[in-house]
Amino acid sequence: MYVISDGTGTGSQSKVDAGNRLHVYSISQDLIFEAARNGEAYNLATGNITVTSSNPSQILYLKNTGTQDIILTELTTSAGSSTGGTGVVTGLVYKNITGGTIVSNANDVDGNTNLNFGSSKELPADAYKGAEGATQTGGTLASAINIPENTTFTTNTNLFLPKDTSISFGVIPPSGNTSFTLNVALLLYLDPIV
Repeated sequence: MYVISDGTGTGSQSKVDAGNRLHVYSISQDLIFEAARNGEAYNLATGNITVTSSNPSQILYLKNTGTQDIILTELTTSAGSSTGGTGVVTGLVYKNITGGTIVSNANDVDGNTNLNFGSSKELPADAYKGAEGATQTGGTLASAINIPENTTFTTNTNLFLPKDTSISFGVIPPSGNTSFTLNVALLLYLDPIV
C-alpha cells in the first residue's frame, strides 16, 4: 500500500477512495488574478484620440519585448459620434505589423497601469498610441469589427503575443467624417506558465 503523507510534519495522510480517486481541497482562480498578485497584469489605454477624416488611422500598437507571452484578455473601445460622417465605424486588428508612423513616431500610451498597485514592475513591451492619419505597414489583418458610436464596447480576445510579436488596432471612420473621438484599452497579463 502506498501512502501520501503531509510534508509539513503534521502526520496527515491523503484519502484515496475505492475508485482510486485522491481526495483534495483546491482553490481555482483566473490566471489574470494570479498575474495581478505577482505584479504582472496591466491595463493599457490610449486616452482620447480624435480623427478628423474618413481615412484609416492606427490608434494603438503593442509589441512584446519581454520573454514571457503576453495574453490579451479584453479590448475595449469608448467611442463618440462622428461629425459629418454617415455609415459604420470599422475597427481593424492587425498582427505583426513591420512599421508605419504609429511605430516611428512612438508616442507612449496615456495609461500603462500595473493592476497590482503595490508593484513597481513595468510591462516589457512597446506600447504606443496613434493619431489622425497614423499608418501601419506590413502585418496581417486579423479581424475587423464594427464599433458602435456613443458607446463603450468590450470584447473578449484571449490573444497570445509571444516575444517579438505585435498587435495594432486601427480605425476607419464613416465616409464624410470631420471629427470622431475614441479611446482604446487593452486588459492583459504576462503568462505565468513559462
